[in-house]
Amino acid sequence: RDRSRTAVTPLEEQVRSYSRDAGYGYCLGSFPVLELLRHRPQHALQVVLHPGMPAARSQPIRELCAGYNVQLSEDAALLRRVAHRKDVDALALFGKYGESLAWNDGHLALVSPGNPGNLGTILRTAAAFGVNDIALRGPSVGPWNRHVSRASMGGRFRVLVEEFAGFEEYRSRRGTEIHMFTGGAGRTLPGATFPSPFTLLFGPEWPGLPEELERHGTTVAIPQDPRVESLNVAVAAGVALYAARHGNYRQDPGGARLYSGDA
Repeated sequence: RDRSRTAVTPLEEQVRSYSRDAGYGYCLGSFPVLELLRHRPQHALQVVLHPGMPAARSQPIRELCAGYNVQLSEDAALLRRVAHRKDVDALALFGKYGESLAWNDGHLALVSPGNPGNLGTILRTAAAFGVNDIALRGPSVGPWNRHVSRASMGGRFRVLVEEFAGFEEYRSRRGTEIHMFTGGAGRTLPGATFPSPFTLLFGPEWPGLPEELERHGTTVAIPQDPRVESLNVAVAAGVALYAARHGNYRQDPGGARLYSGDA
């Protein structure tokens, strides 16, 4: 078939012309679409499903679209053209919304994450451990990037992500101890304790955290076999999140809850 004669729908045009500065975003895959409708239905604008999607997967999406009056259609060809692959079964267009972190809760902070797959996996893991506030410092992959939402399995819509121009802006607002995970650290798991509300800070896999940041927090390392250079940042974040959320804890004399990674 001559694709040049295929009419481009308004939705397809929006997807094709998407940029980081656009006031809307889109996600691909039934899990991200479902999580969008479950957690941010007021921002969902339009959903497209593959007509061959099994009823067990499509029915919850259909019911949520009907309940929240979200436009729903079926179009296998559009999904294939937009996703450039045949296995994508759903798409949702949504309006971007403002996000502000809760400053009395635990945070995960990331310095210049550049890989959308890693960022999405980290958001999914953070949501699983009940850490719903994510700070991004410095240049990074767009938090609304479709690859981020897909890698997060929709966890992107369960958490809050706020971007900060620099570390000092975040640190001045946080006002609590920041635990920075790096290879040459003074403390290691399971010996480190994490006062609540905690902040777990990770740099990019290469070159890692800038040395100037390490002066402004407590450095922590995750023990590993010395023959392995480093852990993937998403894996390391998962280990740290588990330690902070589900490790043993004790009460300090002032009543603060202190966590240890000795799980």
